[in-house]
Amino acid sequence: MNIVLTGCTGFIGHHLAKALHLRGHHVVSLVRPSSNPERLKALQAYAHLLCIPEQLYILAQALAAHQPQMLIHLAAHYEGQHQAHTLGPMLHSNLVFATQVLDACVQLGVKQFINTGTSWQHNESQAYCPVNLYAASKQAFEAMLAYYTEHHQVKAITLKLFDTYGPEDHRRKLFYALRKAALEGNTLQMSPGEQVLDLVFIQDIVDGFLVAIEHITNSDASKPCHESFFLGSGQRFSLRQVVAMYAEVAKRPVPVEWGALPYRPFEVMQPCAAEPTLPNWAARVALKQGLGLMETNGGLLAT
Repeated sequence: MNIVLTGCTGFIGHHLAKALHLRGHHVVSLVRPSSNPERLKALQAYAHLLCIPEQLYILAQALAAHQPQMLIHLAAHYEGQHQAHTLGPMLHSNLVFATQVLDACVQLGVKQFINTGTSWQHNESQAYCPVNLYAASKQAFEAMLAYYTEHHQVKAITLKLFDTYGPEDHRRKLFYALRKAALEGNTLQMSPGEQVLDLVFIQDIVDGFLVAIEHITNSDASKPCHESFFLGSGQRFSLRQVVAMYAEVAKRPVPVEWGALPYRPFEVMQPCAAEPTLPNWAARVALKQGLGLMETNGGLLAT
C-alpha cells in the first residue's frame, strides 16, 4: 500500500516508518526543509522523502506521482503551556497544516485516514475536556475531519495516545531528565510526584497503528465514519513509582528532591479511562521490561 506519513522525523514516526517499510508498504514521508539532516538521512533507508512545498495548496500535485492510498497523520506542534508567540505556529501545525494535507490526499482519491490525538482531550475522563490549548487544537482538527467523513466518504480512525517511551527517544522529557540526573549525580527538582502516569512502550504504539491499518482496511468501505480509540498500557504508576523503577532498572541512584516544584497549572493527576480500546490490540510490554529495553539500547545500560 502507498502510505503518506507525516511526522516521520519524530519519535513515533521514525519507528512507524521503519515498521511500515519492513511490511512492504511504500512510505512517502512529508518533511520540512528545516528537518534534522541526520534524521532525514536515517529515514531514507525506508521512506521516500517529499519536501513539503511552501505553497501548501500545490501539495496534491507533489503527491500525485505516488498514488497514495492512505494517510497517517502524526505531525504535531506540542506546547504544554502556550505563550503568545507559540500560539500561531501551534495552530498552523495542528489545524491548518493537518487539514491541508488531508484535503490534498482527498483530492487524489484517498479514503482511508489514521489520525493521532491525545488522551489530554479527555481530562477527568470526560467526553471532551481539554487539559491545554494543544489538546483543544487536536479536538478542533477532529471537527474539521467530520466534514471529510460526511462529504467525501473518508473512513477515519483517531488513535488517542498517552505518554510514550522507548529506545531512540531524543525528546527532553521524563526519562531524558532521569538519565541525565543519574549520570551527573545532580539533584533533580520535581513536584510532589503523586500524579499517575500511563506510559506505553514504542513497539506497542507501532503495533497499534499497524492494527488500525488492518481495522480500517477491512471495514465496510460503503460506510464512511470516524472512530476514536485509546492506546493505553493497562498499567498505571505514580511519578514516584516510575522514578524508583527507573533507578532499579538502571542500577544507579536518581537524586530527586520531591516537592521542590509545584504542580503545573491543570496538572493531570489521573489519566482518563482508556475506553474504548482499539479492537485486537493490547499493550504487551510491561513498564519494567520496557525500561530495560530502553536503557540497554542507547541508555545507561548500553555497552
